Amino acid sequence: MLNGQMCTASARLLLQSTIAEDFTRKLKDIFEKTAEMAGCDPIDPSSAIVPVADTKQLQHVLQGLEIGNKNARLLTGVGRKGTNGRYVQPTIFVDVDEDSQL
Repeated sequence: MLNGQMCTASARLLLQSTIAEDFTRKLKDIFEKTAEMAGCDPIDPSSAIVPVADTKQLQHVLQGLEIGNKNARLLTGVGRKGTNGRYVQPTIFVDVDEDSQL
């Protein structure tokens, strides 16, 4: 039972080099459009993002973003969205070190 929330935070995508640039550009556009709706009323059907489940999970996500900033290249996002609630911007890192905890 999902209780109204389902996490779709994929950890890693491996892309064939012939499509990587185009795919990444399109994904970045989608993430940035989605980020505009972060922090909205989660009951509103136009909301694209709901808050992270609890403060402990928010801290875990923010720690992951700090790791990404150290050993990957930020493409878009990173960090909280606003100060109300537990919203996190959709984030994409590229060129992630193979041994990264991210």
